[in-house]
Amino acid sequence: MSISDGSKINKVELHSNLSSKYKAFNKKFKEFQPYETKAGELIEKVKGVKILKYCSNNSYDFKTDDNIKYEVKAEPKSIYTKNYFIEFSGYGKPSGISTTKADYYIITDTKDHYYLIGVDILKDVIINGKYKIRTTADGSTFGHIVPCHDIQNNAVLLNGDTSEKTKVLKNNFVSSCGFIDDE
Repeated sequence: MSISDGSKINKVELHSNLSSKYKAFNKKFKEFQPYETKAGELIEKVKGVKILKYCSNNSYDFKTDDNIKYEVKAEPKSIYTKNYFIEFSGYGKPSGISTTKADYYIITDTKDHYYLIGVDILKDVIINGKYKIRTTADGSTFGHIVPCHDIQNNAVLLNGDTSEKTKVLKNNFVSSCGFIDDE
């Protein structure tokens, strides 16, 4: 195996490099699982459904008994950057928003704000916004840098905000999706 400049690729070194990136990914995956659980609890409360299963691949994160699939995106840096990183490629393959089988994304800043947005709406926001593309520090993942307000303006806050505007938006969105609301 060789690359375009004619140098040889050391297969052991390549495998070792990929293995360390996957180990880092698995560590992050475990770190962010509590946010998936919290998102599931919020959907159960707001929608009045039960979680059927949590998914262990990259198709979606969980599925409810009404056959709706959700992807949870935890973005702790968004509190400081005021942007969300919406992944579309990882480890040289399409991933994230480009391959999800989810119907909805739930995006959290990890400080108790959970925003629900339809995948089709999120894709429209990205296409219409023409946002910058960036990579993660290790260069393994690419994504769109989307200002938080652009997603928040097209999403429903599942918890954390009791303003009248949010209540009206939430009620309209929730009823149009067949959700129930106990507020």
